[in-house]
Amino acid sequence: MQVTGYATDWTPPSTIDAQAPALTIVGVDGVDVSLAGNDVATPSSGALQLLATAHADGLRAELLVGNSAITGTATAVATRLLTSSSNRAHVAAKLVRLVWSQGWDGLTVDIEALAPRDAPGLVAFVARLHKLLPRRAQLAVDVSATPTLAEYPAIGYHLRSLGSIADVVLMAYDESGPWSAPGPIGGLPWQRASVAAVRHLVPARHLVLGVAAYGFTWPRGARVHDGVAVTAKQARRLAALNHKRPRWIASQGEWTVRLRDGTVLWWADVRSYKLRRIMASHDGLAGLAVWQLASSDQLPKR
Repeated sequence: MQVTGYATDWTPPSTIDAQAPALTIVGVDGVDVSLAGNDVATPSSGALQLLATAHADGLRAELLVGNSAITGTATAVATRLLTSSSNRAHVAAKLVRLVWSQGWDGLTVDIEALAPRDAPGLVAFVARLHKLLPRRAQLAVDVSATPTLAEYPAIGYHLRSLGSIADVVLMAYDESGPWSAPGPIGGLPWQRASVAAVRHLVPARHLVLGVAAYGFTWPRGARVHDGVAVTAKQARRLAALNHKRPRWIASQGEWTVRLRDGTVLWWADVRSYKLRRIMASHDGLAGLAVWQLASSDQLPKR
């Protein structure tokens, strides 16, 4: 079973070195589609350093392309890219040139905040990449998780078509967040239901379970978006500073605690990861994908 660890281009190479025994792939969140939807950035020096580090550690390195470079524009960028055949062709060609010239082992398409009209274009974009990429290259597409199968076309995904072209990374996190009431980041029941739904259309051998390695805070009386993301280490430290003992919620496979000022935290850690690994293995999935290494506990060896 493959294990992908995602890293942004500012992640220290030492983080890759430390986590290498647990991984098969490093996914580098390295480039974004332009605001006009017709171009893609060139990987930074930090991204290229992570590429070199992954290879030095005997791991594959995949370039992740996204659409979140400018806050609040993700949906517009996705539509400009995916509804224009010329934009899709130009961006796909540039990405493939980067794979060839820089030595990436594959691509992950992380185009999010989609509208229903974007779904056919996403399939066409992924299909074009599949056609142009070298045979050795791996291709994956990120899909936001929901346990309701009928909802996927409404959020921009034609799952059966995507799963016939590329691996589908089911981003089974952000079940709860600062936009919602306190709750698990990606609880086991919600993840199991999401995987079960997607498996109706995507073969297990092409399905990767995306799991969280972080948490959120919910300050008491907070307005929407007042909470912040925390690493597992930060969450434990906040609990210790407040002389509060975190509770392991077995049914969700995550931790929670209420601080003295009323702030509620939920987070996933290495214990959470181990349960997701068991679930992925039991269901015969292609692997796990961890977002992200910079906030993760030390993962167990493969």
